[in-house]
Amino acid sequence: MILLLILSACLAYKVLLRKNHYFLVYLLIPIFAVSGFPSEIKEFFVLHVGGFILWPQDIYILFVAIYLVISPASRRYLKNNWKISLSVLLLIIIDMIGLFYTWVVYGMESFYLREIFFGTICLILSLAYVDVLNNEKSRKTMRYSFVIFNVVTAISVFLIIYFPELNQLDSKLHSAVGFTSTGGEGSIILISSISASICIFSVWFFTFIERKNIVHPTVILPIVLVIVSSHRISYVALAILLLLLSYRYFFTTRLSFRKIYSIFIALFMFASGSLYVVNNQVAMGVITPFYDRAASLFVGSQQGTVQDRVKQINYFFDGYIGKYDVSTYLFGEAYKPELMRDQYYQFVQPHNFVLSTIVNNGFIDFVLLAMIVFFALWNRGGLRSPFLVPFILFMVTQLTDTGFTNYPYSAYFSLLLALTMSNQPLRKVQNLVDKI
Repeated sequence: MILLLILSACLAYKVLLRKNHYFLVYLLIPIFAVSGFPSEIKEFFVLHVGGFILWPQDIYILFVAIYLVISPASRRYLKNNWKISLSVLLLIIIDMIGLFYTWVVYGMESFYLREIFFGTICLILSLAYVDVLNNEKSRKTMRYSFVIFNVVTAISVFLIIYFPELNQLDSKLHSAVGFTSTGGEGSIILISSISASICIFSVWFFTFIERKNIVHPTVILPIVLVIVSSHRISYVALAILLLLLSYRYFFTTRLSFRKIYSIFIALFMFASGSLYVVNNQVAMGVITPFYDRAASLFVGSQQGTVQDRVKQINYFFDGYIGKYDVSTYLFGEAYKPELMRDQYYQFVQPHNFVLSTIVNNGFIDFVLLAMIVFFALWNRGGLRSPFLVPFILFMVTQLTDTGFTNYPYSAYFSLLLALTMSNQPLRKVQNLVDKI
């Protein structure tokens, strides 16, 4: 509670008094790390109000809303991007109407209020103008944000492994980590999938923006964290990022002796590590679950293979759509009472951002969400933004994961969208500044 109040005071001072709206981005990244703490430590970061849990990011969203209203530059920015602003506003209003209707007729289920409705509110983050790469000071602060996130996440992994009593299974703040299993087979999960996505973002930042070598600690640490997440689609996104990095090394730059030396050291470390694993039974016991988890996407040793995802997609078209429930298709079923929701998707989410958004929020919300992305990327020059790469990588992870309007993914999605829209080519940025 005390730490939450300190964070709130720091945010208010930086944003409202010092007019440093970039701090909105710098603080949100470390805030995501709070959700990875064991339950006993999370108690220091949350407030219990009327039976509900108030998280640091809840106050953060409130400050973003205040900033968008009171900042003259922000208001002009919203006016210049009125199509995106209107789409976000309509999406929030439609969800508020659906929430109110369900509340009056059926009653309220707090879990979906938190995950779906608050997730929709988080889309307001996409409207913030945060050009964080405009100078060296901003880049330096963002660098610290990623370092703090990665270190805090690594500390959380250590605490969960060596002090499991800190993560009470019967607590509402319990971190859902450990073993995920099917029929006795499982894989170790030490950080959440959203944390894995931010770690990929971190790898991109330190390699493409900061130009760090692959063996640099700021790059190695988030790569290791992605691996221990056991999030298989994040493995795919990380592989794509490393392929892009290899392309930049070998085809777009002249390799200096230092870069060749760094690559050689990285290969040597990988080869040495492989030999160590082969000859060490303990190391094999640690590494094998993560290898099995990655391989299970294709070989079917666990649930959630490609074949399982195809079955979910087939059910959407053959079973879900076949019910001809027009109101459900238009507005979704996230706010319906549990017994009125589709029994299949009640336990097994579609695991695809398009299908999840349609099932939870309906076709109307999905169309508005698609309009927001379209206007942000195409109409504002986002296709030439450096942040387009991490944005696409996040979309890759959502091909077999939850929807964009589900919290906390919606907050991260909106942050990436705001960065992609704000960090445009220099000429476009200067034209925008002139208008503001």
